[in-house]
This record gives sequence, structure tokens and C-alpha cells, in this order.
Amino acid sequence: SVAPDGQTIYFTRNNFEDGKSGKSDEGLVKLKIYTAHTDGQGGWHNEIGLPFNSSEYSVAHPSLSADGQQLYFASNMPGGYGGMDLYLSELENGRWGPPTNLGPVVNTEGNEIFPFIDPNNRLYFASNGHIGLGGLDIYYTTPAGKKRDVWNLPVNLGFPINSNNDDFGITFGGDLSWGFFSSDRDGGVGRDDIY
Repeated sequence: SVAPDGQTIYFTRNNFEDGKSGKSDEGLVKLKIYTAHTDGQGGWHNEIGLPFNSSEYSVAHPSLSADGQQLYFASNMPGGYGGMDLYLSELENGRWGPPTNLGPVVNTEGNEIFPFIDPNNRLYFASNGHIGLGGLDIYYTTPAGKKRDVWNLPVNLGFPINSNNDDFGITFGGDLSWGFFSSDRDGGVGRDDIY
């Protein structure tokens, strides 16, 4: 996810820093979200992990709001409702604040992953915990209040976006009339293809 000024990028990477792979107490490599700044010549530098990363759980799939003040992401940090849950962190005086779980209307005992917040504050995500067509399906929800701590019931995008296989990672561009998503549906070239 790229900040509105185009100078900062947020991305998911394995827990790999200074040439070494970090592992949890169980010996597993978890995911972390990092930020980097453009060097003005097509490269990126000053990679920094976000403050709520941990070697004991994964933090992944960043999506910035249009104004760059909110960061949505997925994590299996303690205190959630299931496998991976969706969280929100708000920028406070130049630092990312403590994550807030989006709650039981959005999160389930399954996995909620790959959030994408559009400029109209419609939050898209993939889930295998809500009733759907099979595997991961793509849903959207909208804030039910101004503080973004209460959400409306998620809506399944239905066929043809969703299939009986895994459908996830939707993102939109331009005027929101087009976008991309990933799926392992029948008829693809490999396991997960981009559509």
C-alpha cells in the first residue's frame, strides 16, 4: 500500500532483518509489515517494521486509507476472534497507534485477510468464516459510526467475483470501476492467478 504522497510504501515480508531470519518461540517465521521511503531514483530505503509487529504472531496485508491516517491489516495476534482478524491502527503524532480489532461483526472464528479500504471508506476483505460460495470469498463492509469501531454486516460480492474456490486480495484503481483480485478457481494458469 502506498501513502497518498507516493513517498512511502507499506508491505508484508517474512520476519527477515539484517540478513537474518527471525523465528518465534515455536521456530516459525512470522509475517511483518514494514515501511520504506523512496530514494527518488526508483529504489526504496529506510525499511522499518511497524511497532505492533512481533516474532510470535503475523501482521500482514496493509491497506492505507485515502488520507493516509488509518492503516488496516490482518493479524493472528492474541485476543482476536479466530485465525486471522482485521485490525485498524490510526496515525497519532506521526506514529501508528495501538491496533483496534474490527470486532465480531467483521471478524469470525475463521480467517479475515487481505483488507482493502477504498476512498469512500468501503472496506473489502476475504474471509472463510462468513457464509459464502466456498473457500475464501470477498466481502465488503462500511463503518456504522464515525469512529470506525462499529461496522455494518459484511456483504458477499457474489458470482462472478466469488467462486467455490479461494477468491481474495481485491483492489481497485482509478474511478473504482475496475480492479484486480486473485483466485485459484478452475481455468487458471497456476495455483493463484490474478484476474
